[in-house]
Amino acid sequence: MSNTLSSSLAEAKLVPGPAASLIPEGFKPSVNLRVSFDGKDVELGNLFRANECKRSPSI
Repeated sequence: MSNTLSSSLAEAKLVPGPAASLIPEGFKPSVNLRVSFDGKDVELGNLFRANECKRSPSI
């Protein structure tokens, strides 16, 4: 999972870049966080419209 996250952040040009101050160099996630809005899972690359996020997510 950490390779997928690292690749995604680099592809989005967030690290190195604007998120570098928020995400320490060498960060390795150790927990799988599952988040969904109204039953639709949040996954790398999927998008939500503002009206889909009006309610609090399930975590």
